Amino acid sequence: MNKKFSKFFWNGGIKLQKCHPIYEPDEKLHPFDVLYLYIKKINKNEGPKKRFLVFVKRTCVADFIAQKLSVYGIDAISIYSDKKDRDAVEKRNRLIGKFVNGDVHVLVATQLISRGTDIEIDFVINYDLPRTYFDYIHRCGRTGRNQKTGTAISFVDFNNHDDYSPKVLQKIVLNCKEIPPFLADFAESAKESYETEMEQHNHLANMQ
Repeated sequence: MNKKFSKFFWNGGIKLQKCHPIYEPDEKLHPFDVLYLYIKKINKNEGPKKRFLVFVKRTCVADFIAQKLSVYGIDAISIYSDKKDRDAVEKRNRLIGKFVNGDVHVLVATQLISRGTDIEIDFVINYDLPRTYFDYIHRCGRTGRNQKTGTAISFVDFNNHDDYSPKVLQKIVLNCKEIPPFLADFAESAKESYETEMEQHNHLANMQ
């Protein structure tokens, strides 16, 4: 799995200050490995009390990451909002309480839980990028509040344009003061791929 990952620093506002890659392409490196190694590094250098909020697209991925981190000795829980019944809501609130109280320090969540929950976060990790730039800003805004410095990290698969909205990538590039060339190139490539796909779609629609 040939991937690059970019690290975005969030500094108490809605503008990205600088970014640089965490890891260069490595066919043997799985995104989970990057996540685990990064959290492990932060825990070693800054202490184990930092709070991480990890965003994913699917509930099964949230469960996988939380369970595997726990196996590796990092206290983590997964939470999502796909169930609205009373028992599910009570369970979510109970799990969020553990995170707020510091009983666990890694919360893996879907996009649905990204709004309406006010928790002080040190690190936001977009394991999966959102589909809109508004959601991206909202996620990253979970850290760096009250004039504090926070960190937001996004994982990008440079082999798959289809997973990402070109508008999200373009706006990330435009709002970042320091951007690695490979990320700018990928954003432009994703935009071109999207425009080509839309042209083909419109052409087929006009033929009908």
